[in-house]
Amino acid sequence: MLSYLWVLLQGSDQRTLSDEEVIAEYLRTQNNFFFELLYERYSKKVFGKCLTILKDEAKAQDATQDIMMKVLLNLSRFGGRSKFSTWLYSITYNFCIDYVRKLKKDPSVYMDDIGNYEGEEIEVSDAVILESK
Repeated sequence: MLSYLWVLLQGSDQRTLSDEEVIAEYLRTQNNFFFELLYERYSKKVFGKCLTILKDEAKAQDATQDIMMKVLLNLSRFGGRSKFSTWLYSITYNFCIDYVRKLKKDPSVYMDDIGNYEGEEIEVSDAVILESK
């Protein structure tokens, strides 16, 4: 059964929905349309942060896909105690830093070897995020 909200959004301006509304509707319906909205909103920002930390475009692309998959699988753990963008930034930062640390220990580490994010939420202030931009 299609969500009433999803039907209304077909052909309209989806930018009017807040991230929290999109997440709630995705969790309620499991309709990929809503996750695609989040992906469109944030994948370029995640890629940019990954590229800044990893300094390699191919690794940043792989990391972006892995991070967005982790977000999809852990979306139900988003508690709303911070903004979604803050939660996503924490996941992105931790994923990339873990990769860099593992790469320093063992240069043969591949991107698939570090998928160890378990969905824990780390509070990062908006000031830190704005500073990182």
